[in-house]
Amino acid sequence: MLAGRYQLDALHASGASSELYRGYDLRERRPIAVKIPRASRVDTPERRRSFLDEARMLQQLEHRSIVRVLDVVDDEHAPFIVTEWLKGVTLADALSTAQKFSALDAATLIAPAVEALAFAHASGFVHRDFKPANVFLCVRTDGSVEARLLDFGIARAITNTARAAHDREFVATGSPTYMAPERVRFESHGDARADVWSVGVTMFELVAGHAPFEERSLAKLFARIGQDDAPAIESIEPGVDRGYAMMVRRCLRRAPEARYQSAGELAEDIQRMLASHPPRAFLMPVQRSGVQDKLEGDCLGATHSIADEDFEF
Repeated sequence: MLAGRYQLDALHASGASSELYRGYDLRERRPIAVKIPRASRVDTPERRRSFLDEARMLQQLEHRSIVRVLDVVDDEHAPFIVTEWLKGVTLADALSTAQKFSALDAATLIAPAVEALAFAHASGFVHRDFKPANVFLCVRTDGSVEARLLDFGIARAITNTARAAHDREFVATGSPTYMAPERVRFESHGDARADVWSVGVTMFELVAGHAPFEERSLAKLFARIGQDDAPAIESIEPGVDRGYAMMVRRCLRRAPEARYQSAGELAEDIQRMLASHPPRAFLMPVQRSGVQDKLEGDCLGATHSIADEDFEF
């Protein structure tokens, strides 16, 4: 029992920076998710205060496509964050079922999460871990499906990002496959343009079925991301929508100043692409991929996932 009202049920997922528990709010009588940071993230008064300050700022990020932070508690043993408990599957689950999507379906699926990221950027936050596992296909009470952006656990206020530019611990936090070149080279803490790179990797993966850079060795992966140009998605999917390919190419430019400067610019291009085609329901790509069976079946109890590849070093 935490704070006299949050009853923990079971450990749901574990990552390098935190552990996620399913729980129940006895006061509001609803299921919740409780994220508890690892001791290394709050082992000094300064780090603990920073964690709590940024968690409380994130609590103010109210957007239809961002998972809601319900409470931030400075418990005597460890601070923790309480969020809503969602039912559904992640975009990573959807991709593993469908293997790949058409460009139009991929744009439909990812658009709400990019708009949520744009809202975060406009509100002064960078996410720093955008990837398919952090985009959640949520089942609403009326049975419809909506995308939510998850896991702001390693997000930073943009002002703090600039201030902590030389903090190696935080520069190296995240999921390596989706990290921007300037981050793997330890040149940047990660700003909005690094988030844009991560979206580009995700958009590439949704259509190609794999990320632009994949290596078993972390050193080789970082070397390729830091030095090589991303392959053109047209070389893998020759018939890909030209507008979609252009967006991916711009997201994956190695020089940060050559990319979209925020997710807001990218979100506008995605909406222009979708507007140039006949209207399509969000549910359509989910139904066609077979993911709908998961949403209606045994995955209804799934929620935010912390991938095994998330770590700090």
